[in-house]
Amino acid sequence: MSSIVTTLFKATLGLLVNKGRDKAAEILKDGDVTDRRLHSLIVREIDDIKSKLDALSKKDLEASISFFEEGIALLYEVFDIVKSRNKRGAATAQAACDEAFSLVEGITRLELTGLDESATRKLSTAKERFKDARRKATRAFKNEGLKTSDRILAMKYRVMATILETVDNPADAVAPCGVCVKELNSLSAVQNSFDVQLKTGIQKVRGLLGKEERREIIFNVCHVNRVISDIALALGRVDFSPSVDIGENKVIPLCDAKVKDVLLKHGKEYCCVPPRSLGQEGKEEHKQTDLHHVKVFDNSGKFMKQSSLSTDEVNATYAYEVATDMNDNIFVLTKLEKPGSELSYWVYKLTKTADLHHKFRLRGEGRYSGLSVSDEGKVVTLRRERVVEEYDTDGELVRSFELERMKFLCGVTVANDGRVMVMQQDGYEPCVHIFSESGNYLDKFKLQEIMCWYSSITLHRESEEVVVAGAIKKELLKIEMYSKDGEFVHCTEIPVDAVIYSVSGITVTTTGHIACIADNKVFIRVQLAYQINDVTRPQTLRCLLCHYRKNSFRVLPVLRLSAMSSIATALFKVTIVKSRNECGAAAAQAACDEAFSLVEGITRLELTGLDESATRKLSTAKKRFKDARREATRAFKNEGLKTSDRILAMKYRVMATILETVDNPADAVAPCGVCVKELNSLSAVQNSFDVQLKTGIQKVWGLFGKEERREIIFNVCHVNRVIFDIALALGRLDFNQSVDIGENRVIPLCDARVKDVLLKHSKEYCCVPLRLLGQEGEEEHKLKDPLGIATNSSGEFIVTDLHYVKVFDKSGKFVKQSSLSTNEVNKTFAREVATDMSDNIFVLTRLKKPERERSYWVYKLTKTADLHHKFRLRGESLYWGLSVSDKGKVVTLRDLDTVEEYNTDGEFVRIFGQGIISSAFSVIVTNDGRAMVVDEDDHCVHIFGESGDYLDKFKLQRIDYYDASITFHRAGEQVVVAGTREGKPLQFEIYSKDSEFVYCAEIAIDGGISSVRGITMTTKGRIACVTRDKI
Repeated sequence: MSSIVTTLFKATLGLLVNKGRDKAAEILKDGDVTDRRLHSLIVREIDDIKSKLDALSKKDLEASISFFEEGIALLYEVFDIVKSRNKRGAATAQAACDEAFSLVEGITRLELTGLDESATRKLSTAKERFKDARRKATRAFKNEGLKTSDRILAMKYRVMATILETVDNPADAVAPCGVCVKELNSLSAVQNSFDVQLKTGIQKVRGLLGKEERREIIFNVCHVNRVISDIALALGRVDFSPSVDIGENKVIPLCDAKVKDVLLKHGKEYCCVPPRSLGQEGKEEHKQTDLHHVKVFDNSGKFMKQSSLSTDEVNATYAYEVATDMNDNIFVLTKLEKPGSELSYWVYKLTKTADLHHKFRLRGEGRYSGLSVSDEGKVVTLRRERVVEEYDTDGELVRSFELERMKFLCGVTVANDGRVMVMQQDGYEPCVHIFSESGNYLDKFKLQEIMCWYSSITLHRESEEVVVAGAIKKELLKIEMYSKDGEFVHCTEIPVDAVIYSVSGITVTTTGHIACIADNKVFIRVQLAYQINDVTRPQTLRCLLCHYRKNSFRVLPVLRLSAMSSIATALFKVTIVKSRNECGAAAAQAACDEAFSLVEGITRLELTGLDESATRKLSTAKKRFKDARREATRAFKNEGLKTSDRILAMKYRVMATILETVDNPADAVAPCGVCVKELNSLSAVQNSFDVQLKTGIQKVWGLFGKEERREIIFNVCHVNRVIFDIALALGRLDFNQSVDIGENRVIPLCDARVKDVLLKHSKEYCCVPLRLLGQEGEEEHKLKDPLGIATNSSGEFIVTDLHYVKVFDKSGKFVKQSSLSTNEVNKTFAREVATDMSDNIFVLTRLKKPERERSYWVYKLTKTADLHHKFRLRGESLYWGLSVSDKGKVVTLRDLDTVEEYNTDGEFVRIFGQGIISSAFSVIVTNDGRAMVVDEDDHCVHIFGESGDYLDKFKLQRIDYYDASITFHRAGEQVVVAGTREGKPLQFEIYSKDSEFVYCAEIAIDGGISSVRGITMTTKGRIACVTRDKI
């Protein structure tokens, strides 16, 4: 993914992220957009939004969010493929190291081009989901029955979907997004909110009513405007200048000073567009530090070259004013200082590359200021602030005229028709005087602000608009626009993060940028843009602070048509409504169950090498399934349907999603994950699980309506199981959806209590049996007495088993084993195992020699399980537990109450924990180097700092564990504790690395287990345990 796509993706998802919350904003600002942690945070934000949508009229908006989340899930699969491709293609170890060192830097090297077939297909499917999301969001936005906040939310999803629908061609999104923001800013509620918020006096007091809702509207509208502005600018489009009509005036949300005050006051600075400065970065010679050079910067603000105007060390030439002609030749007004001589003023003519062409001396002896060059090549300047002089480009004086009784003239410009305009800053009546091409006085027009010190004037050739600039209140830049005949067009005040007293220079680019030089040499750039294709209004100029980007193009209106296929409607009616009405609910459900069975088997089909007829029919079928998915999604979002009907709709949605990608089943896994997540989030589903799993008197109360409740549980578990099986068949082992039941969560597929209910009613096909490792295959591949378990970045499992280290792939298939014993006399027993960031394997072993005390060693193996080296632990007593930190420190437990730390070469570093730890068998080290020890006697986890100092402890949820084990999930930065008691279910508890409780679950084990010996967690979230009885 290119840096442009990265910028676009970050800016787009900025509409979801609350800038004040946890890590989402942080990762979005500085991190890798393809990081799965960000994906989790995006999903969290979507969940938070969906939880607030409860009205029937919001079904289109809910559908849009669903499609959007499916698209996000698919897009992240594309990111995974791209990153994997780049990783495989790394030519050197250093390149791999560089990518690991800086994920942000690495992501800019990813390209969404040259993708393999799988990635291309997933990207195409993701774009389809975003297309659906955009259509639904458009429909929701047009629904006037929704609250304004919901319509704005719909617009956010419409904008995000519009952008991500063209993620591989981002520029295609700019024009439609321009239409989006124009429609948003045209909502009457939006216009009224800005109008009331910006009122003063008694009107402002009246506006206090409902101010919180009004401000929230303003914040969200500004947020959307800012995101689209950032994306447009990132793509070189600088003509983004949306305004909001507030009666007789207009306000531009992104640069209005009063709007900015409101945003900053409430911590919404991310909705503002800050001004930028030029010539303040880079090498010292590139900065604006002297007056002897003409410096050229490109339209992004990057320094290009400079041209010196001084020819020797004695005579100094100072550059004061600069102007360009129609051919981009550069004219510079300069002052020459010679020792012992009077000052003289010159005009230098440079080529467009800033090379000297020729120069000529101005005839007067007084001070000159101001410079302008007409389309016909006449050079105009001001002498002694009261005489206008005109020269041809060869330096010949054409005419001059003195402005009698006029004082404080501070700027001059020439219009396209040759008229000369001179700005006067005269006390309380600042104005612009207009003279004909021959110097005759024609007229004048007054400027708007009497308290502003106007000091610069220029002309925008393309629109023939006069632009004046000045400073007001020392921190506001005032920009006013007039027609060439002096009619007022527009004005704006722009807050600048610097104290300014006057503006010493101003220019306007052909694309509408205004650039100003303030008296403190601060460069400020603002933008004027046209109201394009608006036949009801004249083409006027608008002003907006912006970044520097390439030239823009004009925004064209885009008409989007929304229409649902009648075929899809008919298909949905036939499959659900008709079967329910004519055959009854049971028959419809049976038909659905039979279809589910077909879906489960479809993953085994190979649909390749088809002839033309079969290919055409397959394509038609996929379109029908696509229509069915859309209609089923709409039905599921219809809160007017019964819960059983909504679950039935979800079954059809899942089936259609899978069959829509029947020739590439893997593409369905991510969208199906979204489906089951939405299903599990239904309040009726959550309530059913909650009531079913209660005990005591609450269970008695739950007997009412139990049949309907159980039917809901059966069907929800069925959907979860089907998607799990498909994901598993396709090698996706990270499917682990839960149902929230108040303060806890239950995983339908593995919860012991749910399993009991399912088995009791012969619904075993809805359960997921636990997978046992090392119980099949050849005898030497089987596990005999496993003690420790770890995983690597590929998802493989490394298990210690007597004298061996055995490796299994992520599906449980034996890969290889490595023996640690070298002879028949001295036996080495492998106990604990851990891996480091490079997938090296560390094994805690016990060496047993006849007639000698036992000794403990740590073996370091390569990622292929070959011995690298080993070192002996300094104690001779019992050792348990092993963990390796990201920085390479090895920690273990001695005598169940002391932590020992070594480096990877075997050098002893420190011990700690004495007097604090009572009885511990398991220890881990977190990403930040802290050590955590699970203490069975104290039923807690002790936390130690990187240097061994005691920090804190947190209590476990259960207090009856025996041989509890602990591990750390690096990717999620979470701590996982597993334990059990004789004959009890296996229990997992998950905590943040800061000891906050996250989640717990019980898993029934057929035959029961007595204790947990080891635990590990893969990067994708799979948990594997070694128990005393099985693994």
